[in-house]
Amino acid sequence: MRQNRPYQSPYAAMLWSLVLPGFGQLYNKDYVIGFVLLVLEFLVNLKSDLNITLLYSFMG
Repeated sequence: MRQNRPYQSPYAAMLWSLVLPGFGQLYNKDYVIGFVLLVLEFLVNLKSDLNITLLYSFMG
């Protein structure tokens, strides 16, 4: 059963999730899922060398 929580806008959660996966869950106070998604996002970013790819694309 869901606890009584103050109203959280689903649109605000969606916008936070667009910024970085996990922020929407943190906004809705689902801390465990939010931190898991944040850690997974950073691991994928590190392992895929995404930052280097973006750097090379900007340099031409």
